[in-house]
Amino acid sequence: MATRLGLGQVWDHSCTNPSRLMYAPAIHPNRKAEYKAFSFLDAEPVDMGLLIGDVLDAQEAKRKQEEAHRHQQLRQAQANRLLRRGEGGDVLALIQQFNESTDIATELAAAGFLQKDKRWIAPTSKSGVPGVTILAEGRKAWSFHEGDPLNDGHPHDAWDIAVAYRFQGDREAAVRALREGKL
Repeated sequence: MATRLGLGQVWDHSCTNPSRLMYAPAIHPNRKAEYKAFSFLDAEPVDMGLLIGDVLDAQEAKRKQEEAHRHQQLRQAQANRLLRRGEGGDVLALIQQFNESTDIATELAAAGFLQKDKRWIAPTSKSGVPGVTILAEGRKAWSFHEGDPLNDGHPHDAWDIAVAYRFQGDREAAVRALREGKL
């Protein structure tokens, strides 16, 4: 069961020894007050179907998030190939100009982030705790929010925020909008 729940690597199999389940540990009489015993005899039985369902739902959500991240990386790689082949032309210069002319705090606010003191709360935040920090003289933001497309272990500039939130990660559409002056 522990393996099915994804706990196989952290499960202490020695705890399933019948003597562990039936007998209290040997305790020195002087330290008896330091130990507490708990009994589950009066508790309601755990509905394992619900427990397993919750774990499997969480695993499926994580799999979907990883798949979306892989898809975004593939689109990014495709856009990078276009730029390397020279089909991007002046795109890098346009992106640099966008980053220089766009205040990152303004871009975060436009994307739905809420400022709380010096940090920001992502629109995808479930906890409501600010997990986005602006760094690098105000030119980059780092997100620590689970589920935030900017939470990939790297700092991001205003362009990255615009692509992630205005274009849902579609860099090609963002580049077209940039070339057409719609950004």
